[in-house]
Amino acid sequence: KELQANPALTVDLEGYTDPTGNKDYNVTLSQRRVETVRRYLIQQGAELPRVHSVGMGVAGSAAKGEEVAKQRRVTVRLMIAAE
Repeated sequence: KELQANPALTVDLEGYTDPTGNKDYNVTLSQRRVETVRRYLIQQGAELPRVHSVGMGVAGSAAKGEEVAKQRRVTVRLMIAAE
């Protein structure tokens, strides 16, 4: 809704995984995870050029002892384009 209401907004998506598995698998998994969210936003009416996504692999910023389920995530950041 926010993207549709404000044409100056873009969205940055970053996908993460937990440390289970090897590096190549985790990067691929994080990319699949973020692409799922990206497709959903586009199906809901977001314009393709305004949705940026990247799979980051293992969540490097995971706090020690952070729950594994919280490491498996996609972060969404709304950005306002400079005029």
